[in-house]
Amino acid sequence: ICNSTQTKEEAIGLGFDKDKIFVANLGVDKRFFKPTKLENNKNKLTVGYLGALKKRKNLEFGVRAANLINDKNIFFDIWGKKEYEYEYLKSIAKNKNIKFRGFAPENKIINIYDSFDIFIFPSYHEGFGLPILEAQSRGLPVIIYKYGKIPKEVRKYCFEAESPEHMAQIIENLNENSYNEKEQKKAMEYARSFTWEKTAKETLEVYKKVLE
Repeated sequence: ICNSTQTKEEAIGLGFDKDKIFVANLGVDKRFFKPTKLENNKNKLTVGYLGALKKRKNLEFGVRAANLINDKNIFFDIWGKKEYEYEYLKSIAKNKNIKFRGFAPENKIINIYDSFDIFIFPSYHEGFGLPILEAQSRGLPVIIYKYGKIPKEVRKYCFEAESPEHMAQIIENLNENSYNEKEQKKAMEYARSFTWEKTAKETLEVYKKVLE
């Protein structure tokens, strides 16, 4: 049982029998479905990241994009344990508005997402990419690395940046023109369709097939 179509394709590539591989997508916790914040601070825009500071997460891409933005009202909050590439990322962060916030407490996750106006997730590779759906469930536009291996069912409503320059441009465009309400609603509804009840049902169906 794979958590995405991408993982299924990778398993087939490794030689597993495709007829014995099934997909059951992960779910978004229901706490992400509570009402989102009503309005943003018009005087500032916060671009955020929440996750590990590992090389695979390609956060250097996001930091370099932030370095290209000169607007003093655009801030960058990076949440993650001070390990892996933390010292390196800090050393290349030239924009004074980049702040490394440290570990994100589990009971503060929703508040942290809601403190963002844009979520960046430039990972090179994800088996699923749950933070993307979590952020979209909170109504956030999500920017990913266009050439990263992110499952198609998760990247569906993401903005895709080809380079740090392109990511900086997307951020500035969102700041100037805001997130299209129609697109925001579509992305939010889609993200919230990934539930653990659905995951459980799809997993149960696999067991039924095996038993048959």
